[in-house]
Amino acid sequence: NFEWIDEMIDHFKSSLNIPTTKDSVVGFDDNIYLKNRNHFSRLFSAIVAEQTLIITYCPFGKEPIVYDFHPYYLKQYNKRWFLFGCVDGKSNLTNFPLDRIEDISNSAVPYLPNTRFDFNELFEDVIGVSNLFDDVEIINFSVSSQSLDYIQTKPILPNQKPIEKRDNETIFEIRTIINRELIQLLMSYGSSITVLKPRRLVDLISTEVSKAVKKYQSVQIN
Repeated sequence: NFEWIDEMIDHFKSSLNIPTTKDSVVGFDDNIYLKNRNHFSRLFSAIVAEQTLIITYCPFGKEPIVYDFHPYYLKQYNKRWFLFGCVDGKSNLTNFPLDRIEDISNSAVPYLPNTRFDFNELFEDVIGVSNLFDDVEIINFSVSSQSLDYIQTKPILPNQKPIEKRDNETIFEIRTIINRELIQLLMSYGSSITVLKPRRLVDLISTEVSKAVKKYQSVQIN
């Protein structure tokens, strides 16, 4: 179903006089070893054709589960692809990582079109793919002067804004849902970022940092 992409590439090559033997000059941050990435074309086609699917999904450490599934949206996050839609007979939004989908086939169940979820709006101010319907909270964090330029040019979210300037740090505000992906992202900045509020998020990150410190303290250096 993606032959048109090859045709488009050939068209650009000929129109722009790009040699077909030219080495790659663009790199994308993708995981070419992602398990079941071949499912993407099948799922993409089903969403466009409004086709209900039989999905065999295998959670980590559990037996496979078979669902009649109404597919609506494909989302990439952190080098993984996720399929969003509704399990037949249920109204809540469900997502399946493609690397946990074992089998896909067409279902005879009539397709239920998506009339409730605006995915562009849903993901606008959210990090990741979990807890999408939790309440949005105001999060304040300080950024050291050494990392200020980086955070300003690569904001955590589009709604990020500075609210206070101090001698050696700047306070920023974002509005988002607190989920594990947000915690992992904030922790990835190390000591460059310090979360100031809400207290719940401060405690969650503090607990994770404490666990990490204990583990590193137990490492024996030969």
